Amino acid sequence: MKIEEIIRSNSDLKSSKKIDLLGVSSISSSGSFDVEFIQSDLDTGFAIALSDNDEILNNIEFIATGGELHIKNTGNITIITNNGTQVICSNSFNGNGFQINGMSIQIGNRNQINNFNNLSGKIKIFVVLPRLNYLKLSGTGSFLSNDLKEDYIELRLSGAGNIILSGSVKNVDAKLSGTGTINLKNLICDIATLKLSGVGTIKSHVIESVTAKVSGVGDIKIYGNPIERNVSKSGLGKIKFK
Repeated sequence: MKIEEIIRSNSDLKSSKKIDLLGVSSISSSGSFDVEFIQSDLDTGFAIALSDNDEILNNIEFIATGGELHIKNTGNITIITNNGTQVICSNSFNGNGFQINGMSIQIGNRNQINNFNNLSGKIKIFVVLPRLNYLKLSGTGSFLSNDLKEDYIELRLSGAGNIILSGSVKNVDAKLSGTGTINLKNLICDIATLKLSGVGTIKSHVIESVTAKVSGVGDIKIYGNPIERNVSKSGLGKIKFK
């Protein structure tokens, strides 16, 4: 997909921040961002953040190094929740209400950012690359990709985020820690290694061979009736073949 198509389909978001990418096949995203990945047939790629507020984009940082794209917020903010709990955030929030330095703020819907500088607005992040072999997601954000085609992909999720992929991959290695969800039900793979710790959920569609391990109270749900099955669990977690 060309950058012009992305901008045209999000015409309400007039401000943008972009980085050109070459030789990148790994992505690390931390924060509360919702990222959409689009696989391209070109050798080069790019990442773009779109918003209806110029100042919000100053809080978004793209760094490409060692074949990996890092997406993160700039700087941290200490907030006090209504029950007195102190939380460190990175200039983006999810929830209902917070008090910062005696000032109350109300947090809006997903993709809505409000902070102590009274910045508010919508933001969307798109990453376009020919390959994706490694994804690390931490925080409360989400990562979405449709029609992904790869020989191998490694997925790492920590926190309360969500990874949703569809398409076909020969070999998947997925690890989840926390309360998030890795949904690969529509990603057809031959071989999968699935490891879960915490209370999250992994869904995967496997045809040939699966190795699944659960520790904690989370669930792994396996579709596709794989021939080879190597499973182990400890705690109250479950491994289900659907």
